[in-house]
Amino acid sequence: MAQLLGISWAWQTVFKRKFRYLFTIPDVCDDGIFSWPSLTAGRPSIKFDSITVPHLQETISFPSRPNFDPINITLYDISSNNPVWNWILQIYNPNFGLYTKSSPHKKLCRIFTLDGCGNPLDVWILEGAYCESANFGSLDMSNGDVVTVDISIKYDRAYKN
Repeated sequence: MAQLLGISWAWQTVFKRKFRYLFTIPDVCDDGIFSWPSLTAGRPSIKFDSITVPHLQETISFPSRPNFDPINITLYDISSNNPVWNWILQIYNPNFGLYTKSSPHKKLCRIFTLDGCGNPLDVWILEGAYCESANFGSLDMSNGDVVTVDISIKYDRAYKN
């Protein structure tokens, strides 16, 4: 029986492109009217703690608790309604010095990797996400760049759907 040579597999392969994605944070970064589009975004990074078990002549390690690194995302600052600031106000109100310990500020975020037609190839789901830090950047009269906001998102867990 003849064997196929070359790249006969290539017609079935879809490469994921870095610029085809949609990062959704409800009421902050989404496809809604008052939401901001993202310029750059990260994907989940997981690291496991290890448990070591000493034996007589060797030490064996086992993976234990997972740790998820924060995701950095840069958003275009395009409207007077500031959804990032509204999200921060759910955690901390600087007018009254109040901090909210309950979890309504935690959101369910999704990262869609899209094909050329806009169909999702895969979906990352981030549970219990909240704004760990926000950098509203600087302004410069000598520069014509677009104003952006950098936020760091901490989350409880991530998985692919």
